[in-house]
Amino acid sequence: MRKAHIEKLKAENGKLKAENEKLKGDYEKPKAEIEKLKAEIEKLKAEIEKPKADNEKLKAEIEKLKANLKLKPKDKGLKAQIEKLKADQEKMMRYNEALSEVSKSG
Repeated sequence: MRKAHIEKLKAENGKLKAENEKLKGDYEKPKAEIEKLKAEIEKLKAEIEKPKADNEKLKAEIEKLKANLKLKPKDKGLKAQIEKLKADQEKMMRYNEALSEVSKSG
C-alpha cells in the first residue's frame, strides 16, 4: 500500500511538473512580447526626441541669426552715412540735370 501511495505521489508530481512547465511557457510568451513592446516604445521615444533636439538646434540658430541681423551702434552709423550719401548723390544728379538744362538753353 505504501508503494502504491508513493507511485501515486510520483505520478501527481509528474503531472504538476508538466503543468508547471506549461505555465512557465505560457508566462514566457507574454513576457517576451512585453519586452519586445518595451523595446519598440524606447525606439519610438528616441524617434520623438530627435525632432525635438533638431527643433531646439534650429531655434538656437534662428536666435543667432536674429542677433546677427540686429544693427549694432556702429552699423546704425554706417546706415545713416549710406542714406546721407544717397541723398547727396540725388542732389548732385538734380544739380547736374539743372546745369545741363541751363547749358542747352544758353
